[in-house]
Amino acid sequence: MTDTFNTVETQASYGIGFQMGQQLQSNPFDGLAIDAVVAGLKDAFAGQASQVDNDTLRDAFGEIHKRMQAAKEDLFLSVREFTVAPEVNPAEGKPYHEWFIEFENDISYNELDKLSEFLDNHLRKQNTYYDDLRVGDMLSRAKITKVPTQGFEKAMRASGQWGGQSKVKRLANDRDWVNFLLKTMK
Repeated sequence: MTDTFNTVETQASYGIGFQMGQQLQSNPFDGLAIDAVVAGLKDAFAGQASQVDNDTLRDAFGEIHKRMQAAKEDLFLSVREFTVAPEVNPAEGKPYHEWFIEFENDISYNELDKLSEFLDNHLRKQNTYYDDLRVGDMLSRAKITKVPTQGFEKAMRASGQWGGQSKVKRLANDRDWVNFLLKTMK
């Protein structure tokens, strides 16, 4: 803990700002300018007039909302099951994370590519280590492998793990489970 926030008031004040930052980070929009956010907070708290008129603010919020809705609709996917495993020694190229996804609906190659890009961008925003690996060209963008309908159920049954409280493993540190899944998909 830093000495900068050494009173209850400064700690609570910092906490308010930290929570706002977490909320913004968990649901950002492209182009979010933290300096403008801070300027707006300072102006409002100081009782100053807004530097942006209300009509322009309304239009800007409307435009951002439209963009976020369009992005959501572009990736309207229904996922039945998924699991993620690393590919640390690919036959070609750099290592990557491979997502095995069973979709409820049919999905095109173009949609898979958009989803891969979306996952990559989201992971880069949420995980600085992942971003460092991508920036340093040590890791390739996520790869997505479509699992056929009932593919996870078939693999779980074949492994004797179907029923009861058994669940698909979401994240693995190795490829044992996904290699088995791939064998049952053939």
